[in-house]
Order: sequence, then C-alpha cells, then structure tokens
Amino acid sequence: MIKRSEKEIKDFISSIANSGYYRDFTIEVEEGGGYRVTVHQMYEYPLDLSTAVLQMCIFFETYNINEDHWNTPGCSSCDYGSRYEINFTIGPDGKSFDKEGAEKALAFFNSLPR
Repeated sequence: MIKRSEKEIKDFISSIANSGYYRDFTIEVEEGGGYRVTVHQMYEYPLDLSTAVLQMCIFFETYNINEDHWNTPGCSSCDYGSRYEINFTIGPDGKSFDKEGAEKALAFFNSLPR
C-alpha cells in the first residue's frame, strides 16, 4: 500500500468525483497505517459506485479496501439537505498488487454501456 498525504487523497477524490454541491471530506489515519476516507455531498453520491473501489485500489495500490454507502433524503420536493455518503476503509494487505491488471479491469468497466 502506498502512503498518501491528506492533500493527495483529497485531490485524487476531487479528480474522480461527480460535479456536486456541498461536497466534504473526512480523512482519518487508522491504527496499523490504514485510512478511513469519508466523502459526502447533497443531491447524489459523490463518486460512481460501480468503479470507485477499483479506482481507490489503483490509487493506494492495495486490494484491502472496504466500501460502505448510505443516504438520507432531504426536502420532499427539492432534496435540499439530503446527504449521500461513501466510506472507504483502506489498509495494507501484504499481497502483491497487480496495478496493470487493475487498470485493465477499470478500462473494461468504463467501456460498458451505462
């Protein structure tokens, strides 16, 4: 696993995130050298859930990433005040990371029709 600074993590997430309103980040360093990254915003999930974990795997060069997401609705007519959140728990896994294979898998997912 590659160690990343808080600025590197925020810059990376901003580069892959949907353009959204009121986005915020929380980054915590876990015991053992891992991270807990939380990204949330109003109106929609801040990241494409179908590829976000794979993108994080490539960025951190680890397979040990768990993702959890949830949302709470906002106003019934305009959704103001809604919260869409994704939590990533990232840790070292001690395995050899196949960056080329992960990048090929991401390219495949991105080529699928949506």
